Amino acid sequence: MAWQIDEIGARDSLPIAVGGTTYYLQHLIFPNSLVQDAPPPSRSASPTLATPLLTADNPSTPAPRTTADLADFPSSLRDAIVALPAELLQLFLLLPLLPQTSTPDAFPPFFPTTQLPLAYTTPEAFTSACFALLTAVDPASAARWHWRDIRKVRRALEIVWEGRRWEDVRRAQIENLKESQGARSVVFVLGR
Repeated sequence: MAWQIDEIGARDSLPIAVGGTTYYLQHLIFPNSLVQDAPPPSRSASPTLATPLLTADNPSTPAPRTTADLADFPSSLRDAIVALPAELLQLFLLLPLLPQTSTPDAFPPFFPTTQLPLAYTTPEAFTSACFALLTAVDPASAARWHWRDIRKVRRALEIVWEGRRWEDVRRAQIENLKESQGARSVVFVLGR
């Protein structure tokens, strides 16, 4: 879409985009500034990307991560993770293997609840524990989300598994914005 807007602008015409979510608009106005566009620190591949998920299609059960997988993390982040209470640490190490959940009220089919620490085998307890994890290891990120927004909380924990905190991502986004030349834009938001 952005290349089409550039093409229209090059013809000395006014491009107009209508509709879309705030994420869509943010990417349109500020290209390469979303979290996934901010490059992770240079190191080996993220554990979340290299591990198969526990699903009905993948009946083998890979081992959870260990604290050895945190060796390349910044020391302050590694220390915060290692200092977690035992059950939260166990959950954190297991998270990269678990399928995504989209609601705090129910697990998706075939969600491996038997792999979870006993205290977190209900959807609400799992959701609350994920938020407690995020609060402990990245309070700035946790402050951005409601505890029941499990998709965003899980995404924030994936960023932690990349060895980054919200402030690291935000700093990279600001650097990308400084380097990119966005088009001048006007945004109208219609309300009720």
